[in-house]
Amino acid sequence: LFLAKYEPSGQPGLGKHMDESVYSFNMLLSDPSIDFDGGGTWIEPVGLVKPGMGDTLIHRGDILHEGCPVSKGVRYVLVGFVQSDDSDQANVNPKGESELLLKTVEHFPLGMVVEVDKGDETSCVRITDVVENGSASRAGIQKGDCIRGILPKRVLQSDGEFVAFDGKSFNAVMDYLIDRKGSSNVSMIVERWCTE
Repeated sequence: LFLAKYEPSGQPGLGKHMDESVYSFNMLLSDPSIDFDGGGTWIEPVGLVKPGMGDTLIHRGDILHEGCPVSKGVRYVLVGFVQSDDSDQANVNPKGESELLLKTVEHFPLGMVVEVDKGDETSCVRITDVVENGSASRAGIQKGDCIRGILPKRVLQSDGEFVAFDGKSFNAVMDYLIDRKGSSNVSMIVERWCTE
């Protein structure tokens, strides 16, 4: 689960995409009659759905959908994904081979959706979606990558520490990322699984 915040001055919406989940759901936490204008969820082939506060929208993850932009105010949505054992990463990469990459995202908003998978061992901050032509996309970050940690700017000058994300809760990861909002660059260590 994660909390999405949509506002014109930050991230107004989330472009058309599909999720790597069996089912996806979102619950509107804001009141559309007083908190924001615009918004809603576009789903192919249904079209625009505008739920009321407290309503939950559930759909298959592999259906093309979009978080429509807000034009005024702030829209808060609680988002979650339902997985199955058949969609486990081990089935995609049976050898378990991966590579670590250094990716520098230029500015906020980062332009990506993350979830914290708490599996049987250490949790992984997995990127479940990347906004086309957003900051993360321009940095070469891909859907399915895992953020293993952040290198604060001063680390590159040998006077800081690597901040590992493994084992951290979703709230701890989001708090850390939000604290970096004023930074010009965010350098991330990203793990990408080999497909062959």
